[in-house]
Amino acid sequence: MDATFNPEATIELKGKKLGATASVEVAVKPAKKEVKSAIKVVEDKAPKKVATKKASKGDDLKKIEGVGPKIAELLSTGGFDTFAKLSEANVEDLQNILDEAGSRYTSHNPTTWPQQAALAAADKWEELKELQDKLNGGRPE
Repeated sequence: MDATFNPEATIELKGKKLGATASVEVAVKPAKKEVKSAIKVVEDKAPKKVATKKASKGDDLKKIEGVGPKIAELLSTGGFDTFAKLSEANVEDLQNILDEAGSRYTSHNPTTWPQQAALAAADKWEELKELQDKLNGGRPE
């Protein structure tokens, strides 16, 4: 069995990808009906991870009824990434964020989001549940 070298192959070592600049030596020794490989990392010059905005996560805004993953992302991008910030939000500003995101978000009603966020920020989870039980998709019934 012959082994070939592919310089553009992605190499993983115990589930971690090595950077494109990593030098790797591979020794392939054929054995009875199987190939044994020994991989030795000579040097790894992969760039270090750079902190991104996602690294500094806020609160899980999806706990607010009427807020799903996409709306949570829109709110975070709009500066409302914590329950405390969302609790102080003007409903008009929240509606503007939804309107600017496109027609698929215009049917959402952020009227109760600041109230729900205030309860979550104060760790009043039972009261939040009671309020959410009275809501229909984040809207008052």
